[in-house]
Amino acid sequence: MEKILATVAHSIYVFTKRNPNAWIYVTGSSESRIRLYRMALNKYFEEINDNFFVYTSLDGDKWDLFESNTKHPLFLIQKKYED
Repeated sequence: MEKILATVAHSIYVFTKRNPNAWIYVTGSSESRIRLYRMALNKYFEEINDNFFVYTSLDGDKWDLFESNTKHPLFLIQKKYED
């Protein structure tokens, strides 16, 4: 599981380096997968937050910056601009 998530994370870094204006939409196919993604975001949040904006939503209408204690099933990731 860790290896798969690390591969996905690496792919996001590579993709956004080539496509810096892209938005990446993430959700799981089940509650357990959504929970897994949320746990990974919490575990690596400091590193992720250095490079990306992460937004969450309940229904795709209103998006808020990711907070660790939310149970939102939808995620949007955007690369932060480099200075």
